Amino acid sequence: MRFNQKRLLTLIVTVPTLALLPMLTAPVPTVDNRAREIASYFQALAFARNPLSSYTYLTPEESYSALHLHSVLSAPLVELEFLQGGRLIALIGASISALLVAYIGHYYWGDRGLILAPVFLWLSPTFLRFSSRSWPETLSIALTTAVIIGVLRYCSTNERKWHLLALFSLVLAITNHMWEATILLPATAILVYHRRFKTAILTGGVAITTVAVVRHLSGLQPKPSGASSLVAYGVQNHWELLFTADWWFGVSSLHPLSITATLLIPLGCILAIVFTWRAYQEKEEVDVLLSSWLVSALTIPLALPGGAHHWYYVWALTVPIALSGTKLGKSAIEHLTAEYSLPEDRLMYGVVATGLCLMLVYIGVFELGLLAGTEIPLAGAVTSPLAAPLTPMDQGTVEHGSAVQAGQEIKSRDITEAQEIVFVGDWQYSQSQNYFGQAAAARVLIYSDVVVQERQFIGGDNKGPKIATATDSPWRDDCQAIVYRDGENIKVKDCKPR
Repeated sequence: MRFNQKRLLTLIVTVPTLALLPMLTAPVPTVDNRAREIASYFQALAFARNPLSSYTYLTPEESYSALHLHSVLSAPLVELEFLQGGRLIALIGASISALLVAYIGHYYWGDRGLILAPVFLWLSPTFLRFSSRSWPETLSIALTTAVIIGVLRYCSTNERKWHLLALFSLVLAITNHMWEATILLPATAILVYHRRFKTAILTGGVAITTVAVVRHLSGLQPKPSGASSLVAYGVQNHWELLFTADWWFGVSSLHPLSITATLLIPLGCILAIVFTWRAYQEKEEVDVLLSSWLVSALTIPLALPGGAHHWYYVWALTVPIALSGTKLGKSAIEHLTAEYSLPEDRLMYGVVATGLCLMLVYIGVFELGLLAGTEIPLAGAVTSPLAAPLTPMDQGTVEHGSAVQAGQEIKSRDITEAQEIVFVGDWQYSQSQNYFGQAAAARVLIYSDVVVQERQFIGGDNKGPKIATATDSPWRDDCQAIVYRDGENIKVKDCKPR
């Protein structure tokens, strides 16, 4: 009896997606890597209000490395006051990624690959985290996977439309965060494998041109003062990091996400060596693809700034590692059915059922555990409860509703300029000058619906909100509202009359 491929694929794609839907109700930002949701929201709001001029200034925690396609797609939702719109785009990107990975699985390994590939993808804690936050990684995964599908189909059918799909996906991918340009390596490897040299050169030319255009446009934004992460964390400036055990196996906590993110790089290196050797020996297309894809994915954490510091740089490894697992899983199922006469349909149903159960348990404990996005040390925060307690900077940074209420009150006053808002009181200025360290202040501004043209909370160019002491309340002509904090209590007050 054969297993029902369509029914199983539908379950594999829809069940994790539906399970993650409650995250769309959690306030912005979440505690874990909160700078990324802060950046995503304000980029989207700025683009909604100033589509072109938004690329001439920096918003809170904004990365200045690309055109932020994820935030551009989120902008209409944010403008419609669905502040978690970026999470919805990420979740849609995850579902599309699962379907695209299933397509490649079917392309190489038939019905078994169709089912196994998305199962291995969803089983990755890193992929589940990307899927449930307002981060751009699932969009990057979907677009780069589409590039590979376009190239594979072009080489097998000789139909130009597939190469155009690959080029279109490549251009869009690079506008998301620019590091997606690394997908050029496996795309070119497949084209060269099929001796499509002119097409390979054209594809490379499109990628290089797109990178140049994106770099020029992103260069219109002012660069923040101080040493960049390129200097502070760049492996290329600190090669000695690659010879330390902490860089390769520095697990920061016992959280499954931390363990997975740490092990993906050494696992990717091992698989890259294995498939490179197989490609040399067997000269099969799938080995060439996996070898080059793994190498290209490893260039992001190994060559870009913050490789060990920014765990989410492993995003490009999720698909080639899932496909590697699919290749091994398919062989294991073939062995079990041939050697022990086990029914294939029961094996496949068992794999899917086990995979979905593991996903649901993980999502319930480690993703939805952070549902309110507060400072409560639940399992959803990578730093707790399986690691050391939260640092003083983290404690009390996102309060139970008071920051949201303060932001909504500011919004009701129709305040349009961030400079008209003054933060007074216990905001722990000495702990952090950035919004990721002042998450409560960021949340107030997010729910105020005000565009902030300042990357830092303190020490910017006076285009963001103002800071004052409790005894230095501003005059009315200097502000429209005071946001006063006393411990975990945040209130909005009128400015002092002159």
